[in-house]
Amino acid sequence: STSFSLSGRKEEARVGVSIGVAVYPADARDMDALVKAADTAMYSAKQSKNCFRFFAATDAAPDARLGA
Repeated sequence: STSFSLSGRKEEARVGVSIGVAVYPADARDMDALVKAADTAMYSAKQSKNCFRFFAATDAAPDARLGA
């Protein structure tokens, strides 16, 4: 994370990013399933903080992987 000053105040703020990536059609065949896959990957990224993770098919039930 990066720290920065807010409007010249003495307080600092820290911002971090955790990103989940899902790929169509490899990870899901419809939008809802693709968003769920990306959300699963993001949750995994949040465990390590400030990184990105690709969806791993082993992290979800078979119907979620297929977009059913």
